[in-house]
Amino acid sequence: MIKCGVITTSRADYGILRPLLRALENAPDFTLELYVSGSHLEAEHGKTETEILKDGFAISARVPLGAGDADAQDIAKRMARCCEGFAHIYAQNQPDIIVALGDRYEMFAAVSASVPFNIPVAHLHGGELTEGAQDEVFRHAITKMAHLHFAATDIYTKRIIQMGEDPARCFNVGALAVDGILATKPLSKQALCDKFQLDWDSPPILVTVHAETRAALSSRCLAKAIFDAVAPLEQTIIITYPNADSGSHDIMEEINAFKAGRARTYLVPSFGAQAYYSILRHVAVVVGNSSSGILETPALGVPTINVGDRQKGRLRADCIIDTPVDRAAIQDALSKALSDDFKAVAKACHNPFGDGTAAQKILAAMRGVEDMKALATKAFHDM
Repeated sequence: MIKCGVITTSRADYGILRPLLRALENAPDFTLELYVSGSHLEAEHGKTETEILKDGFAISARVPLGAGDADAQDIAKRMARCCEGFAHIYAQNQPDIIVALGDRYEMFAAVSASVPFNIPVAHLHGGELTEGAQDEVFRHAITKMAHLHFAATDIYTKRIIQMGEDPARCFNVGALAVDGILATKPLSKQALCDKFQLDWDSPPILVTVHAETRAALSSRCLAKAIFDAVAPLEQTIIITYPNADSGSHDIMEEINAFKAGRARTYLVPSFGAQAYYSILRHVAVVVGNSSSGILETPALGVPTINVGDRQKGRLRADCIIDTPVDRAAIQDALSKALSDDFKAVAKACHNPFGDGTAAQKILAAMRGVEDMKALATKAFHDM
């Protein structure tokens, strides 16, 4: 039996990880342990551990990071608490391998804590670029601490190898999010409206804004440009909360200011994976700078307006429209995205992120490791 510890620190990575968690849970040769931290445990961000429990997964350990102002000093303190908490988990639980997804600072801290224990790390979504976010640094650092690499495209796989990782340990499996979309039974419009107190006649606009943590532009200016651009629209607007980054509180304040007194405008702090994949099937366009607008929407043929540089460097499908942080430019992009011609482009666009079999490919690769302990030793691969 392989004891596999999977780390989840936010609604974003959990929604992607669900197909892999289910596959591990059902596999006779794996024991799943789920380690939960970050915004999952915080009421301010929807306390999304409830979604994990509703899905029937047992939580093996929790690492609360405490409330804070989400400024630079607070982020560093949260990283320290995260590292200390996960060190305790590794000492007590002694997993054979841990699975880490993406690029969050909490994920970096959790993986860092594994290094003294010589625990092999399987990293998902390495090799990608997000030039407008500090996540870029954390992702590449996790790659260098990891021992198995499960990338979403061939381009990303080659980039991981370019960083000195052994090609035999690098796998292009596609994006787990595609697995999740294809496996999730969507909720009906009525079920979504009843669950989240929503109402719309024509397809709504979905807005998610995260901080650009490497940009000189303030989070408040970013959010204001987006909300000023969507304000004249007649369609219903649905807004979700940002990640727990430096600048997220400013974005929350702009959300509340925009929503105050407006009809047909709704705030849903966190949909949860099933509801999020369901609402995507009903919206006219996704607006903001979330990675879900890059990874998930192409699988459903939904247009995305990607604002600013947070996702700069990621592979793009044809249904993505990039725009600077400028009200007029965003409004022009909205006109294009809502046109019949572009809707047809989005429906026909090729999804570059796999075919929905990532979870089984990841399990197969882990099963192919003859000696899990020996996996923790690796050499730099020169090109």
